[in-house]
Amino acid sequence: MIALEKYECALARVAYFHHDFQQEMVAIGEEIGKQTSLSVAAVGRCREVAPFLDAIAAHIKAINDGTLQVGGYVQAGREGLSVSIGDIQAAIEQLKQRNLEMRGILDISRQVTESVNKIAEIAIENKVIAINASVTASKASDKVKGFKVIANEITRISATMAERVGLIVDHAAQAGERMQQIMQNMDESITTTQAALGNIDEAFALLDKIDGTIHEAAIANADMLAENHQLSQKIHTLNDALGAIETTIAQTGEQAARVQSVMDQQASCIANVNRLVPELRSLGEAIAAGSQPAAKPKCLRFCESPITTIDPTWTRMLRETHFATYTCIRLLRYSSDRKLVPYLAETWFLHPDGRTWEFKLKQGVLFHDGSPITARDVKFSFERLMNPALDSPYANLFAIIAGAEEYIAGQTKAVAGIKMVGSQTIQFKLTSSFNFFLSLLALSYCSIIKSDPAIAARQLKPGELVSAGPFRQVPSGSPNLDRLVGNPHFINGRPFLDSLEIVRNVGDVPTALADGRLDLAYNQAAAQADLIRQKKFDGELQYYTSRYCYGLLVNFKRDNYLTRSPELRLALQMAVDKDAIVNQVLGGKAVRADAVLPPDMLDNGGRRFVPYNPAEATRLFERYRAEGKISQPLKVAFRAYPSLPDLKRISAAIESTLGSLGLSAEISHHPNSTSPGGFAADYDLVFLGFLSEIDLYTAVEPFINPEGGDNYFGYNNPEIIAMLRNSIELKSDAERRAHFSAILDKLTKDAFMVPLFFLQAVCATASRTHAVFMSAEESFIPDAVYLSADQAERATLTLDRQLGERYGDAVGRLDRESKAIVESSSQLISIGQTISQLIGRQKSGINQANDLFDSFAESAALLQTTRAAVVDKIRGTTEEAGKSSQAAQIIQAGLTDLANALEGTVRSLSQVKKDIHNMLVIVKDINESNAFIGSIAINAAIISSKTDVRGGDLVKVSESISEQAQRNTENTNTIQQFLDEMAKSVLEHLAFLEALVKKIALASNAVGQSGNVLKKVGPLLTAANQRSSAIEETSGQLASLINEANQSVDLINQEIDRLAVSADGLRFDLDMEQAVADILKDVAWINADVNRFLQAGT
Repeated sequence: MIALEKYECALARVAYFHHDFQQEMVAIGEEIGKQTSLSVAAVGRCREVAPFLDAIAAHIKAINDGTLQVGGYVQAGREGLSVSIGDIQAAIEQLKQRNLEMRGILDISRQVTESVNKIAEIAIENKVIAINASVTASKASDKVKGFKVIANEITRISATMAERVGLIVDHAAQAGERMQQIMQNMDESITTTQAALGNIDEAFALLDKIDGTIHEAAIANADMLAENHQLSQKIHTLNDALGAIETTIAQTGEQAARVQSVMDQQASCIANVNRLVPELRSLGEAIAAGSQPAAKPKCLRFCESPITTIDPTWTRMLRETHFATYTCIRLLRYSSDRKLVPYLAETWFLHPDGRTWEFKLKQGVLFHDGSPITARDVKFSFERLMNPALDSPYANLFAIIAGAEEYIAGQTKAVAGIKMVGSQTIQFKLTSSFNFFLSLLALSYCSIIKSDPAIAARQLKPGELVSAGPFRQVPSGSPNLDRLVGNPHFINGRPFLDSLEIVRNVGDVPTALADGRLDLAYNQAAAQADLIRQKKFDGELQYYTSRYCYGLLVNFKRDNYLTRSPELRLALQMAVDKDAIVNQVLGGKAVRADAVLPPDMLDNGGRRFVPYNPAEATRLFERYRAEGKISQPLKVAFRAYPSLPDLKRISAAIESTLGSLGLSAEISHHPNSTSPGGFAADYDLVFLGFLSEIDLYTAVEPFINPEGGDNYFGYNNPEIIAMLRNSIELKSDAERRAHFSAILDKLTKDAFMVPLFFLQAVCATASRTHAVFMSAEESFIPDAVYLSADQAERATLTLDRQLGERYGDAVGRLDRESKAIVESSSQLISIGQTISQLIGRQKSGINQANDLFDSFAESAALLQTTRAAVVDKIRGTTEEAGKSSQAAQIIQAGLTDLANALEGTVRSLSQVKKDIHNMLVIVKDINESNAFIGSIAINAAIISSKTDVRGGDLVKVSESISEQAQRNTENTNTIQQFLDEMAKSVLEHLAFLEALVKKIALASNAVGQSGNVLKKVGPLLTAANQRSSAIEETSGQLASLINEANQSVDLINQEIDRLAVSADGLRFDLDMEQAVADILKDVAWINADVNRFLQAGT
């Protein structure tokens, strides 16, 4: 009947969890449905992106072609301007020089005027001479009457010359005026033209700037094409990623549908079992009614060392942990195969914030005193554990709970993060995600005890422990015996045993087993097995490797060369031959310890964190010794353990190792009753054993945390503490293992401890003891054990054969249905793991998609930035092209004006040329008159020679006429030279100007052509601007599509975040599914075993 009760309890958990799990899967299915529609929308939007990118690429190419064409036009325009303007600038300089030279014509004109004025003066003088000659001649004799004729002729010629001189003066003045006007006009034209040509520098600067800008724009266009190509590649990759998400979501949906199918099968099996249980109960009651068992209670006797406390918050020794597991209940517990299973908590889940755990307590669970357990008791138990007045060594483990640090520091009266939600639900709100939180709750110091303010701040005394474990303590009457009686209201069904008796300080365990004083002895050294058999023990021996790590701890509370030097601590570890201790001292009945954790917790692939290297160790110690850094001898304490009868041989091996390093040591041995902390004041090295907790975090934390429960000797390494804290939010099992492998590596090399070995142990079970399942704490599960009847009891047991066969058949059917349920659980676990992996893959895909969206957005923004830069360049270039075109027009206009002015100058110079010609004709006439006057002077001389006395006056007159003629001739010759020089200069200037006019006309035409070419730039740039606007518009449409797709993915991400929380919950659900299936399998096995026992007794 007890076995059936246990089965019913297990089945109730399975049924409850089945319902809960089904609801979880329905929620996951709904999330997947939402994701499916969102993924379809996202994929659809992203597939619409490609044509927009193609359109953008076409616009960019058109802009690129346009800018290249602009570059060609600019180059052509620049070359046209450069060639033509270069010639004109040189010509202008020549024109300036010519203008200066033309001033020489003015000078010559003035000289001509001066010479003509002299001729005019001579003409006047000639008139005077003529008058004198006429007067003299009238007074003379008839012989000189011809003189009068001469005088008249001179008078006539002088008058003519005076008239001609006036004409020359007029022509010279007119030429001078024309030259003045010409030079003024040329000065103005040069100034105007130079002002126009002043634009050429601006034009060239603008064209240079345009050319540089166009080059930059071409580079930017190339960048835009490359960026757009990258966008195309990214959208292709994004499409692939979204397609993969879509596929994964579909696969997840298929797996969720499979889950529902399997759960339907499981529901059918559960229904079958529920129909079968009443039949089994009826058969069991009939069997019980037909038998008359002896009233002798079932008591299991086993041995352990003495304990110092019954308070679970202070369980520092393994045997104290065992006591807590026998007497107390926790929210969760570990199964025999070290899996977390429900205990007081019926179910639990993690809220979407990833930090809030909620536990629903199993209804109807009672404390040992019969009072119901509520959420208030859970809250009380955890706040008591963290109560600063109690000073539990495990309080700091729970600082992860919101408000715990303040509570531990005595700043608050309650832990804010622990909340009751009704009477049967408790919430723990953490400060951050913490993957090891559930594991913490399964440990002995998290036991739930009855709320009582009187014990909130102090350790429990004997008789004060009220919990709900399978057994409760009652007085034994002996200090060497703890007596526990079965809890009839135990959550997993009442124990088979009526009581447990824990015998303390058993001196000879093999003999006690052999003579029946003990039914069970666990954690015995494997080396004891032969001795146990020699004592004629006929029970079962189970061998296993204990997680108990034995080693030498460095006492950091003392100052010595080991505590000061990590290098020497490492050297000490290198010097210890652990294999020799295992094989030679312990006879191979142990496993070498390469770290404080056993290999089955964290497989290091056989790699030793610290290889055995005595030579290097010796070298390091010798170096420190030579430096005077090694002084006083080490004091080494060895604490005794019942499982280590060869402790003195171990201490001898350690002493020998120290001696080989040249170290002196004082070795002392101490009983097991000595508290580990009792060695802190006097010893440098302490030999101790530690049983690590089940999960990695709680296994390592007690050693690393300065306030940790197993940190007896002040070890403190902030770097390793930080590494431990960084492990809190790691979710991937592989990542956690890699991270803790790194922690162990650093911890071992820092040598807070020299781990030596894990002992191979044996559990001895008397033949009448059955269903002994080793617990995770290396004890046993007491409520599963049952004892077979002794001979006297068997004699009183009667079983109707037919009834027995019916019972056996029912148990067989129960077993088959149980196996079907367990098989369906295995399928659910397998499918659930696949779903969890798919959800993880979805999350990874979503993260990849988000990264791709971010990358796409960055590239799109870069494209827009580049486009904006190109637009700015094109806009500026359009303005500059317009300015350069205007400059060309101004230059052309200036050149045209100059050409027109020079043509006017040519015409004016031609008039000057005519003036000079006219003056030359007049000069010629004057020269002829001079010659005539010269001949008259000769005649006058001849006549005067025939005169009378007064003829002397005539001689003078004739001489004056001759002199005047000579002077006149000299002046006219000078004028002739001046005019010839003027004519030559004018002709040269005319030739230069005529050639220059043609050159300017050509340059003006070239400038005009350049201007026309530059005019073509504007429309091209306008077209490029329009293309850019089209890119902007298309980009806006593209951005809209991408935003829609991104929003869909964001929504998927929100769903996947919720689904990820569900996946975390699913992961725990799968663990729970496995746990309840294992419980059901175990109790089904117990029922089958009981059936075998009954059938064997018939």
